[in-house]
Amino acid sequence: MPTADVEEVLFGSVPVVFALDQRPFEVSKFGGAVNKFGVLVPLMTDDGRRFDDLERTFENRGRVWWMLLPEHEHGPNEPGALWTGRLENALRFDPKIPEKDRYQVQRHSVLPGAKDWVDVLDVPFDPTDVGAALAAEGIPLDRPPLRTVVLRGQESFVGPLLATWNPATGRALLAALNPGAPRVFVAPSTLWKAGEHFEEFRYRANRWFHDEPEKDVSIRLLARKHLDLIEREGRAIDAGSDAQVVKWALGLSNYTGNVLVARTEAAASTPMCKQDNSSSFIWHQQLAAKEHRAG
Repeated sequence: MPTADVEEVLFGSVPVVFALDQRPFEVSKFGGAVNKFGVLVPLMTDDGRRFDDLERTFENRGRVWWMLLPEHEHGPNEPGALWTGRLENALRFDPKIPEKDRYQVQRHSVLPGAKDWVDVLDVPFDPTDVGAALAAEGIPLDRPPLRTVVLRGQESFVGPLLATWNPATGRALLAALNPGAPRVFVAPSTLWKAGEHFEEFRYRANRWFHDEPEKDVSIRLLARKHLDLIEREGRAIDAGSDAQVVKWALGLSNYTGNVLVARTEAAASTPMCKQDNSSSFIWHQQLAAKEHRAG
């Protein structure tokens, strides 16, 4: 996989896929105004070029500074959440201060998700057990997933599926992308290869945020252009038996109206395998047009 030159990315205004390093925090200004800030881990450009040696490339700590807009505050803001935006030089960089970053993200360019990528989620059960995948209580995850996901077990890939993250439980509810034709595909775990079809990232979150313990974050992102391989080379299985539909409906009833509307609109309006890969929250639906321009 080719690597990215940060200066070329900066001056070419190339979109970058970031992972959130820590929960956003508030800073009060003189006069009572309050701003929210976050710290992002630069993973790669949106076309899949990785960055070498983050701490050397992104002084001083391999991170990027982020000043949130009000609409960002309701997004997926747990460590590991994915966002896309463009770089710019930070206004107050000081190489002698460890927590000062050379780059910041252009705040008006930031959008949740990564529209050209699909989340690959490792699961402890056999992913061909669609009933377990579509369980009403969802599956536990240690970070918010993208909306379109593929499950990976020891022997199989299964997907694509639609994921709705519930931050209150730390679980994602999964469903077929198209309720009108609820099917998913199964293929051997050798179908997609790391470095060729998908990229793997690992980092230590909360290193500079002492209110929460440090944690290891692992992310695997499949290029959306390779998603059709599972349909061409895999076999289709039913993801809409009566029992599964009941589980899906019961699971939806446990979510807020906003998440329910977001999920229903996304499933009803977007054909299988062609959905954008943003957050599943309703507020992002209002930004859909802007997201498509970001690329």
